[in-house]
Amino acid sequence: MSIRTEDVIRVARLAALDIREQELPVVVRQLDRIMGYVEQLAEVPGEEHADGAVMGPGSLALREDVVAPVPLAHAPEAMAPAFIAGFFTVPVRNTLEES
Repeated sequence: MSIRTEDVIRVARLAALDIREQELPVVVRQLDRIMGYVEQLAEVPGEEHADGAVMGPGSLALREDVVAPVPLAHAPEAMAPAFIAGFFTVPVRNTLEES
């Protein structure tokens, strides 16, 4: 399949791209080369299967997946200006009175 100037103009209009008249031949050539490359990829046999690349050893010992609390460097109440019954508290501001 080859790309024609009309194809580029139509796609540019659909994608809301502003391609100047003098740029059209360059864009047509570039897109035609891209389509040629895609056609080459379609010729690659797809029946063969290659294993994916694995970095490191073929098998790794995995740790047991356990849900546990994460220790913090500081207690939450030490990091908050106000902490009541396990919750961070913030001052309430009445925006109606400020208007």
